[in-house]
Amino acid sequence: VRLLLVALGVSFVGFGLFWTSTAGWLAGAALFIAGLGNSVHYPLAISMALGAASGQEDRAAGYSSYAIAVGFGVAPFALGWIADQVGPHRAFLILPGFILAAVALTVWLGRATRAAENVVAVPVSADGRA
Repeated sequence: VRLLLVALGVSFVGFGLFWTSTAGWLAGAALFIAGLGNSVHYPLAISMALGAASGQEDRAAGYSSYAIAVGFGVAPFALGWIADQVGPHRAFLILPGFILAAVALTVWLGRATRAAENVVAVPVSADGRA
């Protein structure tokens, strides 16, 4: 959880530098910083989702993959539509909101993962009694 939160923070800082930069070299460096944070989001998030799945790892992997595919399919068009309404510079302000939502989901999923790890299995006898 901590590493994913750090990665989201790096992405947030990189985006902030990108959005406020007025020089091309600074924008490029900021995108590099944001990319460093973004590069570890998927492997860390999928490992957390699988850890919280409690025996339903296949379902968690499927739902995660489906959500990612929908995001990749919808996000560019949604951002384009918003950019048509308010301009591209202001439209990018939706991204910090997504990063903050990812932080909230990371904290929530981290709690679910810890709860799943704390579940104690109770041995059951052949006749079904604990």
